[in-house]
Amino acid sequence: MNRPGRSNALILFVFLVLSTIVYAYDFLTDAGDSVGYGKCLGENINAQNQSLMTLTGTTGYVPGTASTDGGYGQSVSESTGGENDGASITAGVSGDGIMLSDVPVNLMDIKGIKNMNLAGNLTDYNILTTEYYNIDSKTYISKNELNGEYLAGKDMSIDMSENGYQVLIYHTHASEAFADSDGSIEDTIVGTGEYLAELLNKRYGINVYHDTTMYDMAGGTLDRSLAYDYAREGVKKILEEHPEISVVIDLHRDGVADDVHLVTEVNGKPTARIMFLNGISRTREQGNLDYLKNTYIEDNLAFSLQLFLTARANYGDYMRKLMVKSYRYNLDLRGRSLLVEAGAQTNTCEEAKNAMEPLAAVLYKELSGE
Repeated sequence: MNRPGRSNALILFVFLVLSTIVYAYDFLTDAGDSVGYGKCLGENINAQNQSLMTLTGTTGYVPGTASTDGGYGQSVSESTGGENDGASITAGVSGDGIMLSDVPVNLMDIKGIKNMNLAGNLTDYNILTTEYYNIDSKTYISKNELNGEYLAGKDMSIDMSENGYQVLIYHTHASEAFADSDGSIEDTIVGTGEYLAELLNKRYGINVYHDTTMYDMAGGTLDRSLAYDYAREGVKKILEEHPEISVVIDLHRDGVADDVHLVTEVNGKPTARIMFLNGISRTREQGNLDYLKNTYIEDNLAFSLQLFLTARANYGDYMRKLMVKSYRYNLDLRGRSLLVEAGAQTNTCEEAKNAMEPLAAVLYKELSGE
């Protein structure tokens, strides 16, 4: 005779086993995320990187101006550190032939996420810190700080009609390359950033200043330990010259175990998964790090969470969990500062560039407030 109690117990047991397997898989694919992130003043990040030529210079894009290179906008070469002898990436169609007209525009409103039963979870600290966030073991973040409902409701839009640059893209570790990189700048994270700048400008009308300075090669050889200090100096100079910039994006690629491949499919294309990193200037051991003060922690958290929710709602597992770590990572330079990890060293250049298409769409949606 079948006993209902035993059947229910067996079903529950099988469910728990399957849930554990799914959770373990998700944990292992994210476990290698942000390998090597250390102290912000003299940090050593992602040791698995390729050394490339030193490059200083920038490319700026303003829509509606004549271009001399056959691309779009106006190409502006400006020095960020007194030297400007490097190359800049040519604007126009990306090197892998992806046309901008292929990029999808339609996105559901972030308010529509409530229909996906996510809104209630935003008030549950335990759910936030297990399903939405990876909190580094060296730091902590309180329930008051991680109030998802409040952060998701903050207005992080900007005035899209203002003249001048609106977004700055730069690369603290500009020499970061991919599995099939050929040694050219185009095949590094700088080339990926160039495609993002192109998408934001040509597709969405956002004025982008792309800083292509090789901050991790500032001394002529690869040096990760001082890259954040060099980047801070260069980015602060750009922001002083262009105070109208509202959004600052530090675009990286992650470092993971060699058997981890952070890839999904978006619109039929192999696409690197991305992650947003928040630095909250606090360690469990030392508490708040006053020497790494960041008055924009709340805005940083709100901006990244809103982008995360919209990306998850529209592109599923394209968006990895949000990472919270102890240090600052120069996220104090603007309220809408964002550190993005686009794939890892095991991804291809194509996968990384494909990842910029949904990222550009999500950025536009949040910044425009549409």
